Amino acid sequence: MYVDDVIPISNCTRLLAQEKYKLKSKFKMVDNGNVHHLLGMLISRDREKKILTISQPNYLYNVLSLSLIHISEPTRPLY
Repeated sequence: MYVDDVIPISNCTRLLAQEKYKLKSKFKMVDNGNVHHLLGMLISRDREKKILTISQPNYLYNVLSLSLIHISEPTRPLY
């Protein structure tokens, strides 16, 4: 079986480290560090200010693009 991404989370760093250790002892895995992209979302974190930001710029761009195309289509009378 192949699992592409596992994102363990916890508010306890000790518990998180233990769980990662258990997973690594049972499975071949690589820890890629902090998450930056997940399911098309951008994730950024400012630990000092305790701010977690999740955004979907591609989704927003696509929605706006479709709306602008629809709005910008020329209209003409039907008579």
